[in-house]
Amino acid sequence: MTVHQKTALRVAAIFLGTWLLLALAIADFPPPPGFVILALILIVCALLVYLRVPVYLRWRASGAKGRMLKVARDGLLGGGAIGLLSLLSPGEPSIQPELSDRLIGIGLLIGLGVVNALAVYAFGSWLFRRRHS
Repeated sequence: MTVHQKTALRVAAIFLGTWLLLALAIADFPPPPGFVILALILIVCALLVYLRVPVYLRWRASGAKGRMLKVARDGLLGGGAIGLLSLLSPGEPSIQPELSDRLIGIGLLIGLGVVNALAVYAFGSWLFRRRHS
């Protein structure tokens, strides 16, 4: 396992653990049956984090131009995919969201994706520097 992969594994594990704990803190007790789907989505996101962190570290090491925009683009695409996936969820049967509600939700998920991608980049870079300098 390369140094970048070790860093990526740590970042992905922290990402997954943080989001699972946050989701559990927000969820009802016991969590609803749909929580399993959320956990699966978070596992897939953590896998994507694991795959992208080595790329981000290579970009950083080479001083690639526009790397922050590329990282933000990754977050936009990831958040957009999760937003579109959320449209498939029936949600709470007693609540009928309007189109504007759904667009706001997708916009928030896209924003959250961008913030998460930038945070993963920053945390991965910091962790790599801390361990290898």
